[in-house]
Amino acid sequence: SNNLWGTDGTDLSGDSEQPETNDIDLEARAAAPDIGADEYNAAYGGSGGASRYWVVGAGNWSDDDNHWATASGGAAADGNLPTSSSTVYFDGSSGGGTATIDSDITVAGVYFDSAFTGTLTQGAGNYIVVNTSSWYQDGGTFTGGSDTIDINGAFTVNAGTFTASSATLSVAGDFTLAAGVDFNKGTGTLLLDGDLTYTDSTAGGTDVGAVVIGTSPDTTDLSTDFTASALTVNFGDVFNTNGYDVDVGTGGITVYGTLDATNGAGGNSRIQTAGHWYVASTGTFTADTSTITFDATSGTHTVTFGGTDADHDLNDVIVNDAGGC
Repeated sequence: SNNLWGTDGTDLSGDSEQPETNDIDLEARAAAPDIGADEYNAAYGGSGGASRYWVVGAGNWSDDDNHWATASGGAAADGNLPTSSSTVYFDGSSGGGTATIDSDITVAGVYFDSAFTGTLTQGAGNYIVVNTSSWYQDGGTFTGGSDTIDINGAFTVNAGTFTASSATLSVAGDFTLAAGVDFNKGTGTLLLDGDLTYTDSTAGGTDVGAVVIGTSPDTTDLSTDFTASALTVNFGDVFNTNGYDVDVGTGGITVYGTLDATNGAGGNSRIQTAGHWYVASTGTFTADTSTITFDATSGTHTVTFGGTDADHDLNDVIVNDAGGC
């Protein structure tokens, strides 16, 4: 039906056809139908009119004749290649195997349904840009390549596996890892370049790699503990622990902007690093009642306070390593 339906199921087009009882992802609805995955569109405003669905299993992204349809399980056709206004869907009708991104792409959003069992792979040298309709993964596998991935909305992995590329993964919206997901940091950098909330609900926390906060001015707020290989807070940017713990590996902690460890919902922050501690003279560290632990297993690591005023003082310090500071 091409009817226009109100949110209460009223036929606004003036004929007597009835609204569908199931939407395209086969979930029952009481009234008006939608044209994409409910969860994605409700949370992230997926661009329904430009929706594209992967079909017929393994193949190359650029092969719209055989792999891109305008409806879940629909027929692929020439002219269906996703554009910058398209939200792309991988669902139970996409088939298994590997879909390979074989060219640079820009899309509005990416959604992996929980029924998707295949893999989306970023081909070598091909960048990915996802606009403000975000990245939302409820299943399946994504494998990054060697070029950048720029997500200008939220990044949410509720289920499945995500492996970052060897270049920069940029996220401007809320960053969320649900319990049980498999996030692999790759060898690139995670750039958090928006005002966002960071949530990691995985057991014991996941090392998300070398993290850089901001493109100035940006603020990252923790809503859980945080684990990384390295942490850099850029000039003009803010990293608020909100009382949660921060565990950083041998890449150390570098602060040109503001690292605020003020007590919050997480209690009193415990910050530990197996690498250096560097706060620039123009940077700010707000200690409150936090504890800093140096826990390197080998080597000597430099501690630079950047000053002797309240913007650079530490509270409690523990040296618990086999090297030295």
